[in-house]
Amino acid sequence: MIRDLEQLLSRVISDLSREYMREAIQCYHASAFRAAVVLGVAAAMDDLRRKVAELAAADGGAGISALDSEVEAQYDAHRAWHRFLLAGCKTHDVLSPAAHQRLHAVLQVGHLCAHPSGHRGSAEEARYIIATCIDLVLSRPPQLGGKQVEALMEKLDHPNFFAAAANESDDKANADDAVRTITQAELVRFRASALPGVAQRLAAIVREAPRDSLRHRHAGQFLRAMVTLQTPADARHLAWTAVAESVISAGDGAAFPVIAADPGGLRLLEPLARYRVLGAVRNHLARVPAQTALAGWITAGVLDTGEKQDLRARLKGEFLAFDGGHRDQAGHHTNHVAVHGETLRRASDAVACVQWDEFAADYVKWLIDAAHDGDLHIENAVIDHVMGMKDREAALFSPRDRARLVANILQAAEHGAEVAENACRQGLGGQGAFARAFYDESVAGRCEFPAQAWEWAEILLAQLAGDDLPLKLATAIVEGKVACARRKFLLWNLSSSEHTAIADIGDAAHSDEDDEDNQDDEGREGGLFS
Repeated sequence: MIRDLEQLLSRVISDLSREYMREAIQCYHASAFRAAVVLGVAAAMDDLRRKVAELAAADGGAGISALDSEVEAQYDAHRAWHRFLLAGCKTHDVLSPAAHQRLHAVLQVGHLCAHPSGHRGSAEEARYIIATCIDLVLSRPPQLGGKQVEALMEKLDHPNFFAAAANESDDKANADDAVRTITQAELVRFRASALPGVAQRLAAIVREAPRDSLRHRHAGQFLRAMVTLQTPADARHLAWTAVAESVISAGDGAAFPVIAADPGGLRLLEPLARYRVLGAVRNHLARVPAQTALAGWITAGVLDTGEKQDLRARLKGEFLAFDGGHRDQAGHHTNHVAVHGETLRRASDAVACVQWDEFAADYVKWLIDAAHDGDLHIENAVIDHVMGMKDREAALFSPRDRARLVANILQAAEHGAEVAENACRQGLGGQGAFARAFYDESVAGRCEFPAQAWEWAEILLAQLAGDDLPLKLATAIVEGKVACARRKFLLWNLSSSEHTAIADIGDAAHSDEDDEDNQDDEGREGGLFS
């Protein structure tokens, strides 16, 4: 197939090199084929020389710097430098062995065409030389091969490797952008064939290097940036594969920041690698980095139903359970309320970090049930936690959830939970909205009222609006608007209230209930013996 030379010309990166090659193509169209070869080879050799200079300036390694210095010295002295350049580029992996072999042959043809050697050029030869020079040199950015991977790894030890990011440290978004820019600039210098080696070496450093070392920190930043890049094309997939195969196997969580940086990258993994990554996060959910990674997956929607069920069950087992067997070194029981309070704090922090609606619902139900657990230590710890809840956590509770929680707090107070009693006397402190929700849901018939806890309900609601709310609630109870499985017992409690108006309507309602019961009894007797 004859290739379009003008289309090839458009692929040349350097403006200067494009001008040289344009002259070569003009010679080709003028049938000056040997001139076309000479100009094409000259354009390629000069472009390669300048690429080596760019790599040296960008700290491509001591070998690249030495090659650049020697080539420039020969260039300035007008000595032959082309073969030395090609050999050095092969030695330092700027050119692959195959590319070196082809360019060496191109250079030989260029010499034959440049001197009175008796060589006769042809259109086919000129077209091949132009295309080869563009394909192997002019259309490619300055790139290194696998031999230069270690040179990059050594640069990670330098405190200024991510200097631009450090300058933006006060603004995380800008700092992350700076890290990505530096990472991309380093990666595009490598040939595609070298990128797997880069990813694997970075993963090995994250796995093996001391956690407090610069190399470990910089390698982690590099990988986190690498999984977010679209260019080079394979960078993201290679980084994920290296993490799944190398870092995850260490089992120490070093890969979680990388995973969290690109939640959607989970889709890139083969089933076995995906299983390993999921397993690593699942087994470390007690740690914030693993929770952050899971939060990203939830937001990105990359988990299937079975995976979500498994991770949700693991979260519930890890956080939504109390341990009552704590003892100190002497074998004495520790402060149970303090221990349970720490359990609640951990669970609350996990809910805030994971930001998963289903897990938040599990947490709310667990907290509601625990408020009337039967264990005073747990009840006191839960109610103490509720009293100190921040708005973020309180917002997780629907009005019905709030009403159910308050109902359980009232029952705990009735059973002698000291913290519950104090909470009622204080109107639930900063959680007065919970008490109001209990009132609203009760009078609407949407919350089962704890009949035995009327006294504490009266005390609690009186803290919100004096005697007004307890009287309104008592009226709603008498009118049958409030759901209660033990209505007669509740009416009897109303009649025992110290609030005269409540006691009066309680007495009246209780008497009416007794009259109805008597009439029912008489009716049953008449039906039986008539």
